[in-house]
Amino acid sequence: KRDTTLLPKNKFSHSKYNPYHPSKMSLPTVRFFNHINLSDLSDCGHYAIEKKNETPFKNEAKAIASKLKQMNLRPEERQKVSTPNGSWFCRVDPNEVASLLLTTAEYPERHAYKLIDEAEKGIATYSGYQNAPAEDVAKASKKWLPEICKKYNDLTKIDKIYSA
Repeated sequence: KRDTTLLPKNKFSHSKYNPYHPSKMSLPTVRFFNHINLSDLSDCGHYAIEKKNETPFKNEAKAIASKLKQMNLRPEERQKVSTPNGSWFCRVDPNEVASLLLTTAEYPERHAYKLIDEAEKGIATYSGYQNAPAEDVAKASKKWLPEICKKYNDLTKIDKIYSA
């Protein structure tokens, strides 16, 4: 093994200066999730990783849901929308409830739709969710939605590529 103790240190080898140092590189992340009933654009449950961004993300989600309604998206059809806040992954279930996920632009699509799959299974556990008052469904979703979002927010726990 080569002794490097006497070699001068490169200032870029230290994490303070090197933007590519592992401590400075951030993984793609989940930012916000929202279930919206397209019949009346009511909020059926949402979760923001950072609470300070919740209101602008809710407003943007509602605007995207309105466009999805105009597009008449078929059930299970996927739609990706890019905005300055990141990438929105969208899907509408057979009961016209849209699942909208906001992530950073680099977030893998396969994991985004796996999160949406789990969130749709969660909302389906609420009997008659498509016709129930949105506030009741939103309250029930607080039991499982944060857990799902936090799980998919850490790619090192769900993807071997990111854990390496």
